[in-house]
Amino acid sequence: MVLNSETIFNTGDTVVYPKHGVGIIQNIVENEFRDEKFLSYAIKIKASAIEVFVPLKGAENLGLRRLKENHDLDKSLSILSKKEEVEELLDAKSWKERKKILDDLFKSGNPEDLAKIVKYLYFKNKQKDLPNSERKIYDASLKFLLLELSEVKGISEEEADHLVAQLLIQ
Repeated sequence: MVLNSETIFNTGDTVVYPKHGVGIIQNIVENEFRDEKFLSYAIKIKASAIEVFVPLKGAENLGLRRLKENHDLDKSLSILSKKEEVEELLDAKSWKERKKILDDLFKSGNPEDLAKIVKYLYFKNKQKDLPNSERKIYDASLKFLLLELSEVKGISEEEADHLVAQLLIQ
């Protein structure tokens, strides 16, 4: 298969796909939709072990990205220990407004945004149990953040979890 300049990722690259998390590009495959053929990245998602297909054309527009650098993740970690980083959520007047903010942050797939979700919902959960929808977004955000931290920092997922827990209780 001949690949062109549109292929910005290669087989074996570890990438992040928003709303799915960290994954590894297994292959570049040809797919067909409505009699039109196109190339896609076949990505094995670590959090769920599912395989997703992301078209090469427009992959970046769909949010597919490389892992963040170590210094970028350090900013995400600092968010976990600072109350002022979640002011937008604290200032939300209604549940509907808060839900929209949480959904937008989650859809970005950015570790800084995931850290804000984890921080805010961790403390909200300490006051009273989270509703099911918020519990799901908390669990997914935490899982995606832990997987990216473990990949970038070269630590186990358990060590990443311990690091996050330590920062949250400060």
